[in-house]
Amino acid sequence: MMRLGLTGALALILTGCGSEPAADSSDPGAAEAAAAGVAAVVKGEAAGRPFPDDMPAFVEPMPGGRYLTGMRGSNAVRSTGMDMYDAPGTAAEAIAFHTDALTKGGFSPQVSPARKLRKTTETTIAGKHTDGRTLDVIVIEQETGTAAVQMRYTIPGA
Repeated sequence: MMRLGLTGALALILTGCGSEPAADSSDPGAAEAAAAGVAAVVKGEAAGRPFPDDMPAFVEPMPGGRYLTGMRGSNAVRSTGMDMYDAPGTAAEAIAFHTDALTKGGFSPQVSPARKLRKTTETTIAGKHTDGRTLDVIVIEQETGTAAVQMRYTIPGA
């Protein structure tokens, strides 16, 4: 069963908007303008909602984070999901929190170097567990110093 509402579909679009920047960085281009509009809609749709009850226990947001959007899907092979939230602190604090949470949860986190994408900087923390679960956390540092966090997980089928 797959639940994918408007906000989930928009989040999927957002994850594909990380293409290389245009040659002229003073002109954001159509893709960035569209992504900014989609981000505003996603935030507006989910504003004030609590984190979902069906998030797996190992998908742990920072305390004080504000839920933005998410989706779930499953088949006989695996269950997957994605949840996104605004972090209550800086990107560095979010990276430290998620690296620590993954380690405490028995995952082997691998932190990639930060990558500049237009007006944001993204750091990916790839977590793999010996039981086959994965949790990839992308910390997106905004130009304003704030951070959004995307948590994508996979759980192998029984």
